[in-house]
Amino acid sequence: MSVDETSAEPDAGALRDRAERALADAAQARQDSMGTADLHRLVHELQVHQIELAMQNEELQSTRAVVEVERARYADLYDFAPTGYLTLSRDGQITEVNLTAATLLRTDRSALLRGMFIHYVAPADRHLLLECVESAFGEQLRVDCDLELAIALPTPRSVHFRGVANEAGTALRVSLLDITARRGARSKRSRGCVNARSALWRMASLSRTQISRTTRSFTSIRPSRR
Repeated sequence: MSVDETSAEPDAGALRDRAERALADAAQARQDSMGTADLHRLVHELQVHQIELAMQNEELQSTRAVVEVERARYADLYDFAPTGYLTLSRDGQITEVNLTAATLLRTDRSALLRGMFIHYVAPADRHLLLECVESAFGEQLRVDCDLELAIALPTPRSVHFRGVANEAGTALRVSLLDITARRGARSKRSRGCVNARSALWRMASLSRTQISRTTRSFTSIRPSRR
């Protein structure tokens, strides 16, 4: 073997080694490049998702603020309505009550809750209340009745009771309208009619008496027949 051939073999081996290293370096570079792209894409997706969550949170906060305003407005309308409102359970417990109803019942609202509504109705009218409640739950009808309240006042207080059961049949929505003045006026008219009839009767009696007396007078002075 010549000297030239012997010196050429190491050069070929070294070249192969360099080629393999170059290929490995290129593969590593491609792998590194691909990993960086994936990482960037993942970071981008996470950032987009974070922005979406932030926007959803803003929308939820805005919706919550609107709901709170509407809830407060509804609470004001419910509490300060001119009509008393309350909710009764099937056994007659008061589960909800507005301020107007509490004023009608002359009791603090917190004391009314979980109390029995029938205790605030005059004993003479409690059977009417029981009949109304039974009809409302049993027949799913709107019921109406006039009740006198069991409240120690100089003048008895009367209310118009209107109840409607909910669809589930678990609660009775009730409105209470103060009709004390109307009942008082009706009572006065009734007394007025009675008084007028009595007066007419007295006048008629007096008239009959007067006619009878007059007749007797004429009879007494009528000349006798010959």
